[in-house]
Order: sequence, then C-alpha cells, then structure tokens
Amino acid sequence: MNLTEMNLSFVIKNFYTQLYNYLHGFSKIKISNILLGWNKYEILWGILSVTILAVVSVKTTDDYLILTTIATITGMFNLLLVAKGKVLNYFFALINNLTYAYICYQQGIYGQFLLFAFWFFPMQFYGFYSWTKPQNTSENNDIMTKNLNNRQRFVLILGILVAATLYGYFILMGYFHQQIGLIPDSLTGVVSVVAITLMVKAYVEQWILWIVINTLSTVIWLQQYLSGDGAGIAFLVMWLIYLINAVYGYINWKKLNERSIKIK
Repeated sequence: MNLTEMNLSFVIKNFYTQLYNYLHGFSKIKISNILLGWNKYEILWGILSVTILAVVSVKTTDDYLILTTIATITGMFNLLLVAKGKVLNYFFALINNLTYAYICYQQGIYGQFLLFAFWFFPMQFYGFYSWTKPQNTSENNDIMTKNLNNRQRFVLILGILVAATLYGYFILMGYFHQQIGLIPDSLTGVVSVVAITLMVKAYVEQWILWIVINTLSTVIWLQQYLSGDGAGIAFLVMWLIYLINAVYGYINWKKLNERSIKIK
C-alpha cells in the first residue's frame, strides 16, 4: 500500500468513525433538548421562512411539485442550521443538493446541475468530516469558527476576480456563447464555489460572500418580476429569505467566533 492509499484509507476510516460517534451522540439527545440554544425569534423565523417557501413552492410549481417542495424546505433547514453552526445541516444539504440537481437536469439548467451534483454534493461529505473533528467543535457540538487574515482576504478577492474573468470569457462566452448577464453570472458562479469552500472550513467570511450572492440574485429576480414575469416571484421570495438568513448567519458566526477565541 503506497502513501496515497494509506492517507485515503485513514481519511475514510476517520470519516466513518466521526459519523458513528456523531450519530451515537445525537441518538442520546432528548427531543425536548433539540431547540436548546435557539431563542424564540430564531424559532419563529425558522417556522415562518420554511412555511413561506413551502407555500410559494406549492402555489407556483406545476412540474416536480414534491421534489421542488422537498428541495426548498431542506435547503432552508440547511441554511438555518449552518447559521447556528450545527453539524446536522449536512444531512439536509445532501437531500437538497440531490433533489435540486435532478430538477435542474430535467429542466435543462446544466450549469446549476453540474455545480450542485459534482461540487456542492461531494463537498457536504468533506464538510461533515471537517466539522466533526473533535478539535473543530465545542462542547455543544457547535462549529469552532475562525477568520481569514488580511493577506488571505486579498488573495481571495484577487483569485475570485481572476477566476471569474477566465470562467466568463472562456466558458460562458467562449463555449456557451452567453452574452446576457455574463459578468454577474460568472461572478456568482465562482463566488458560490469559494463560499461553500469557506463554509466547510468554518470561516466567518463565507457569509459575506453569501450576502453578495443572495443580494445579486434577489435584484435579478426583482427585475424579472417587475418586467412582468409573474413566475419570478417564487425565486424572488426564495432569494430574499436566503439573504435575510445570510445576514443572520454572519451575525451569529461572529458570536460563535468570539466564543471560539475564548475557548482557545
């Protein structure tokens, strides 16, 4: 067995060990304790946001109604749990990624299909592996968050701009011959990849990127709705709720980061 095989075997063994330990510990949690650490406003926001998305999905969806509703609701649960720094988010993310990717494939939205099926979905396993390492979680199983330094932020911004330029010019315009929305489309695609990478690494700055993505998406669908496309209201509501949750996630992760620093 060579070094690469040994390292892979070590990672796989640790993954299943961490999964077993997490599920074993989670099975001991009383139902009455699941909402500990959530204040009444967070619980109310969770119920309200999930209800709104479920109703909007049912009222505005003709094809793939069940899958769309599942994708929407699990997506919202995922975001709420990520904002609270809960490892449980990854189980909802797996369902969300698969159902959303399938819908995108059936609808011919191949860019989103590729992104969710071949990047977001496998990243959930890595995220779970990273988040369940003993050194990365607190006594309450909350993620220990961290911040990028100024040099890392500069490199990140520069990397996003370069990657978005190459992606937009050679892939979107060069291969797909896209002309409309080229700049925001290339930016949101690259920023999404970077944001989820920062998420699984538990960096607070991921929320700033999600705020940018969700703001751009909200504006796009608002313009679409105001132009007379009534179907755009569902996506407008979805991205607006995601934006609000991203702002909340940033605030909450700053608090988690302060606690992480004290623990260290």
